[in-house]
Amino acid sequence: MGEILSVDLGAHWSVPVCIDTPARLLTVVKSPKDALRIMTHAWMPEARGEKYFSAKRACIAAMCGTGSSESARYKFIAACREAKIRFREIPADG
Repeated sequence: MGEILSVDLGAHWSVPVCIDTPARLLTVVKSPKDALRIMTHAWMPEARGEKYFSAKRACIAAMCGTGSSESARYKFIAACREAKIRFREIPADG
């Protein structure tokens, strides 16, 4: 039998990230789950570089409990920079 893997879909980032997606939609990314969804379904194929794949792995690890949610956030931001996707961090006080 295989090992049962626990997935935490409720992990949220301490500071959300607002991105301007390639489809020109402003999107608030609040968690590894949100980031993974965007990278999987909305990321331009030509913008999928080394940092993109590192961020996807970090998001999966955070959701599986083998990585940090905040580490996934930092790697997601790095992937945005690599892809030249505009972003801003949204502090808790607005």
